[in-house]
Amino acid sequence: MAAKQFLLIVRDDDNRTFSVEGPMSNDERWNDAVVRAQAEGRQIRCWSVRGERNLEQLKRSYSSDYSLRNVPAGSILRPMFELD
Repeated sequence: MAAKQFLLIVRDDDNRTFSVEGPMSNDERWNDAVVRAQAEGRQIRCWSVRGERNLEQLKRSYSSDYSLRNVPAGSILRPMFELD
């Protein structure tokens, strides 16, 4: 059976930014990167968004609801992936 896909929201409270990653079916690597970033003292967190969502509407909603700036996918945690 194929794994269900979802989007991942990555939030950086230090910089008041967020990115939308995916769609993906496994976020283990992302969660590991968040834990490493948190261990370095960064205020990073992530969570999945399941179901049919309009990507642009989702970005607008997070921007306005949380006063966050949307940044390109991968840009918040890219340095953590380079450590692999």
